[in-house]
Amino acid sequence: LAAARRLGFRYRTNVHPVDAIEQQSLAAGVLTVAFLDLGPRLTEEDRNRHLRSLQTHLEVSKAEAEEILPVVCE
Repeated sequence: LAAARRLGFRYRTNVHPVDAIEQQSLAAGVLTVAFLDLGPRLTEEDRNRHLRSLQTHLEVSKAEAEEILPVVCE
């Protein structure tokens, strides 16, 4: 929740949380983490590949990508 708030998410009364997501990077990060959480734990190499992909496609810095993808690796 703290990372989501740092990325600009704000809870709004009477609005579904998904509808409240205004930033593309936040939405992509939430979906990425949700899907990755369904599978086996990431290796460091997998995590780095996902970080580079987020940086490229969302045009964010490495620090921002790491904040979007707070996945623990094996």
